[in-house]
Amino acid sequence: MKKLSPAFTLIEVMIVVAIIGLLSVLGFMSWRNQIAKSQDALRKKDLQRISIAFEDYFNDNAYYPNGDIIANCGGDELAPYLGTIPCDPVYSTPYCYLASGDLRSYRLLTTLGNLDDPSIADLGCSSSEFCGWEEECNAVVDTRSGYNFGFASLNIPLADPTLPAPSPTPTPTATPDPGNYACQSYVCNNYFPDDPIVDRGCPISFSNEVECEAYCPTASAEMQCP
Repeated sequence: MKKLSPAFTLIEVMIVVAIIGLLSVLGFMSWRNQIAKSQDALRKKDLQRISIAFEDYFNDNAYYPNGDIIANCGGDELAPYLGTIPCDPVYSTPYCYLASGDLRSYRLLTTLGNLDDPSIADLGCSSSEFCGWEEECNAVVDTRSGYNFGFASLNIPLADPTLPAPSPTPTPTATPDPGNYACQSYVCNNYFPDDPIVDRGCPISFSNEVECEAYCPTASAEMQCP
């Protein structure tokens, strides 16, 4: 007589389905987090490029550009200092540029999707109060609130000085996996086939380009490649 193979019970099937569902949710959350970090890296690089253009403009004119200079993102209003004015990679809207009345100082802001990014607190901003310029930025960009990252001219802080000080961000203990990516002039470079640490004397390197892109714009001077 042929022996029948035991079948799965309903409970066993439900357990398997639940495990698959849980793994799918965890995988989706991890994927979304990586996408947010990648978008934030683009935002940081965009603001860094605009900030450099502003400083070059100041060196030539002794004042910063007018407050509406980057309102037409995708335009060439900053040429020759910047060929094309970048837009937010998700919303395709301009970044927030707040120039002082005498054009002797400025703040340049955006919204990072990753609220756990340590650079938010390092700039004096927070995940709840942000940088304190939401009303001014929404009047300029008119899309959303919550501007929590940016650059400012050297003579003023980015965050509103009247904001309560954010809680300090714990220093991460994990170290990046060494690789071919490293920071130079606050921009992530790929040094392949060279080893950035061994061949170029860089203090830190990354195997993941996204992590490198997110780290470099706010890295201290001593963590940059020579």
